[in-house]
Amino acid sequence: MLLSHGNNFCYVLVVRGKNKIFGIFNRKTKAEKLFEAITAGKTAKALRLIAKMNDFSQQDNNVFTALMRAIKEGNTEIAEKLIDKIDDFSQQDTLWGDNALMIAIEKGEDQIAERLIDKMDNINQQDNNDFTALMWAIQKNNTAIAKKPSAK
Repeated sequence: MLLSHGNNFCYVLVVRGKNKIFGIFNRKTKAEKLFEAITAGKTAKALRLIAKMNDFSQQDNNVFTALMRAIKEGNTEIAEKLIDKIDDFSQQDTLWGDNALMIAIEKGEDQIAERLIDKMDNINQQDNNDFTALMWAIQKNNTAIAKKPSAK
């Protein structure tokens, strides 16, 4: 017999009127599997999951989106694929209020930062300390990013 509640389920083995729990399992969402794949460096698995997904707004442990996590992990291939699929880049992490562009600049991921500048509607979004991506670029002495004009 299979019992389920939300994402959790367990198998119950019934033997001669006695119930015995066989195992308790947790069904992971595609987003949870994507975060695990990104963190574990399983690029091929992450790319397969990205191809099947449309919503990338969920945050791991209520902090980073998949794009933010890929940038933090230095996985540019996953980040590039996510940039291709995402339309709204304004989402901020819940720790510092950083968006994906700020994280890319902080991590020195210039290629990702340039793509985000080209796609973002508002590159002047501020974090919780009132810093913008441009301020981060200046602080990191990244003149190439600091001088790059926004395409929008």
